[in-house]
Amino acid sequence: MKHLWIILFVALLIACEPVENSLNEDVSPIEIKMYSPQPEDGDFVKGKVYLKSTEIKLVKNDPSQSEVVLKGNLPTPCHDLRAIVGLPERNNRISIELYSLVSPDAICTQELKAFYVNLPLGSLAEGHYILFVNGSKKVEFDR
Repeated sequence: MKHLWIILFVALLIACEPVENSLNEDVSPIEIKMYSPQPEDGDFVKGKVYLKSTEIKLVKNDPSQSEVVLKGNLPTPCHDLRAIVGLPERNNRISIELYSLVSPDAICTQELKAFYVNLPLGSLAEGHYILFVNGSKKVEFDR
């Protein structure tokens, strides 16, 4: 019986653990697979993404890798982020399509949901690159 009380006490402590605020600016990066287009996406409605910042990170690996860090907000907590990263074009233009998806039947609180995403750009050849997100020029960088 004593063990049952200990288990119940531990379960209660875990259940009372504070939930992290989704609007926290220090949200950890989302895994790639979580925001790649999925087969079931056709059942959802495409929505907006409110992009606040775009930053390029050069990761010192062998070979060197490049990432773009995107921070912003989704329209509601019911929206899921999706991103499609294009390959560099001949003129070293890299395009990213960034959007959200929501169920047409979703009933959701009307508040923004923060996101922070590291998108790998892969190993880029040396040169001058221009990054576009949803058709808008965001960052120029040299690799």
